[in-house]
Amino acid sequence: MCMIIRATKKVLTANKIKPQKITEQKINNLNEWYVTLLSSGFKGKYFLAYVHSKSLLTIFTEGKSIKQTFNTFKVRLNALLHRSSFPNALIAQITEATLNVEAISTTNNRSTLAHINQIIAHARARFDITDTYQDIDLDVEENEVLNMLFSYDKHYFGPASWWNNYIHGNDPYLPAYELGKEQEIIKPSELNKLGLTNDEELHMQNQMLKMDLEQKFGKPISLNEEEDMHKLPLFIENEFLKHMSAFEQQIRTAKETTVFDLLGKPTFKPTNSITEHKLAAEIKRVVKLLGKHNIMVDFIGEYSPQIIHQFLTVELMEKMVSDMRIPGFITHFIYEEFHPNHELAITGTINMLVNIMFDEEGDLDKLKPHFENDHFMLNYEKATFVDFKNAVNRFHLTHNPEIVLGYETETLKFDELKENVKARGYIAFKNPIKGKHRIKHRFMVTLKNDEDWWKFTHVFFEPLN
Repeated sequence: MCMIIRATKKVLTANKIKPQKITEQKINNLNEWYVTLLSSGFKGKYFLAYVHSKSLLTIFTEGKSIKQTFNTFKVRLNALLHRSSFPNALIAQITEATLNVEAISTTNNRSTLAHINQIIAHARARFDITDTYQDIDLDVEENEVLNMLFSYDKHYFGPASWWNNYIHGNDPYLPAYELGKEQEIIKPSELNKLGLTNDEELHMQNQMLKMDLEQKFGKPISLNEEEDMHKLPLFIENEFLKHMSAFEQQIRTAKETTVFDLLGKPTFKPTNSITEHKLAAEIKRVVKLLGKHNIMVDFIGEYSPQIIHQFLTVELMEKMVSDMRIPGFITHFIYEEFHPNHELAITGTINMLVNIMFDEEGDLDKLKPHFENDHFMLNYEKATFVDFKNAVNRFHLTHNPEIVLGYETETLKFDELKENVKARGYIAFKNPIKGKHRIKHRFMVTLKNDEDWWKFTHVFFEPLN
């Protein structure tokens, strides 16, 4: 008895087939197959899915034509049966039942079509995460379907459980969980078209990607090779390495262009032509446009809407950038890198000093780049950075850090050239006498501008004596 095909409307239309009538006497457990069409997700590339109507075992072939793919179907079916450990006698029966096509008709079972839609959705989701059409491995996709579960009469069966029950003379639709280990003769293969498991192929791909990157960067790539580090799953390592490779390729070949050209030469209204209450909406529109092209702009300080809009639509547009279109790659600008905000930078540096000084677990060495080595003074006496660290450590030995309530920088006084600044403020301490006001200890620091990097030249804080 030869094969009966039930094709979906799309397949019948694409193949210009007039469906034939089929009598039930021509159908058995082995010879009825549904055929449906699915897209690979890549332009012009389609697959036919041949699905066994009873077990839902599935074979994928490249193309839209039943006539042109039928021989490929038989070859792929034979390969799947062998790698999934089907008994030779059963393979012979299935081969005989699919040797030739006796008739092509319409689909006739909604439940079967619902299960097939589940198979197609699963396959499409997997196709969508592949980088190229050539990366789709139909052997792996067929193995995946053999391992799937489908609902049937308030329980679940799978293609593998269906066939295992079938060869043991059981009801093929018995729940998959009732199948004993000793009855699991047919098992989904873990091998792909290269004869490797998924993990083996991923490991091989990862090693090749590392070798390629090492050659390009001129240094070893030790990702996932440190013995004392937690190992990344192979598929995550693979994605990371592919992103690195794409990034390197883009950097090497990217052309320089202006932000204005990168955005497609948009039109912006002049800042002075926009009313105050519409500026916020205009800024939001520009920020959204930048975001679509993976450009982010931060303003650390607070500025007027006019300054922000003028910067975004005029000054930033002239900035040269690399034209790189990599998902997740962000080109980041900070306004203060164009227009240094000295008061903000100085206040931030003082905040860091105070925070680390009064944190017993603070790393004082983080402050070292912010000290002027040649002309540093501590409480009006020449000192080294080591002297400063010792003074802070002595303070920690004699004071509980919990008594520090807060601090404030009150004044900043620059010299004429804005190369030096004197800052004054106070640090508030809890009063040991209950009910009394907190105690304020005054501090004074001077800083020197070294290429927009502010360094301490004098720290005066009496408790550090």
